Amino acid sequence: MKTCGTQSSLPFVRKPDDIVPDDSCDEFPFASTEQGGNDGGLCAEIVPLLENGVWNIYEADPARPVTYTEPCVRGHVPREVNQLAGTAYSNLIQNQRIIEKDPFYLVVEL
Repeated sequence: MKTCGTQSSLPFVRKPDDIVPDDSCDEFPFASTEQGGNDGGLCAEIVPLLENGVWNIYEADPARPVTYTEPCVRGHVPREVNQLAGTAYSNLIQNQRIIEKDPFYLVVEL
């Protein structure tokens, strides 16, 4: 709730559909992890776009430039993509029987 929801000091503002279709807020670190749940006002806010097979990251708000020192990221992603990622994460937690305080690492492979 703190990163994307009503408890954020800076509300998440959806982008128009021509920029991000059916825009939704997705956070990293994951909200349910010990490192997650940061105030969205402290996060880098980005729009990730897949262009010609390459992911490019754009600042969502030029008034808040990304410094790469933020403790979290708040991404503008299509709702369906957000839901698919959430389902994959939930399945990981369940299938690997990860419980509170269990350490795990995220590896991104392209």
